[in-house]
Amino acid sequence: MIERMTAAARQKLTRRIAILIALFLLASTVAVLAWRATPSDEDAVQIYNHGVELFAEGLPGNAAEEFERVASTAPFGSEVSAASRYNLATLLAHDGQMDPLTDARSMLEDVLRQRPLDLNTRRNLEIVIAKLGMILQSQATSAEAAQRSLDAPSFAQQAKQEPSTGGDSGAGGGSAADPSEY
Repeated sequence: MIERMTAAARQKLTRRIAILIALFLLASTVAVLAWRATPSDEDAVQIYNHGVELFAEGLPGNAAEEFERVASTAPFGSEVSAASRYNLATLLAHDGQMDPLTDARSMLEDVLRQRPLDLNTRRNLEIVIAKLGMILQSQATSAEAAQRSLDAPSFAQQAKQEPSTGGDSGAGGGSAADPSEY
């Protein structure tokens, strides 16, 4: 078939093949660079541990930034992801305002998807929902309107993920925030 093609057609086919090869190489390079830019599990654990250290040093804002980094980059089912979300939710819940409490609720629900039997997370979620209820009741015209808002499902970032089994809330350095301190 190639023998029957004119010189112009062969040249056009050669250019198209060269463009396809160049695009494939470019896509491969971009994929490798994106993969290398993502922190590894070891990096995530180091960032998490740094967040724990910052919290212990009395820098909860800086610790929250580290926990946020891990929660947004570590694989959803990983232990370090669950521990980071748990600690970040705990720090957010201390704020006591509506938006941080709503974020804490979503994160604690994520942790329960990963660790359905984690009693500390379940207890803290109940506390956060109770705090949200108090805020809504103080703002709402009726207790029924507040209850409807609390009963509505939250839209957590990882709602479609499969839960994994899990243990306690520490990963590579312990839990940064004491759940009994809400």
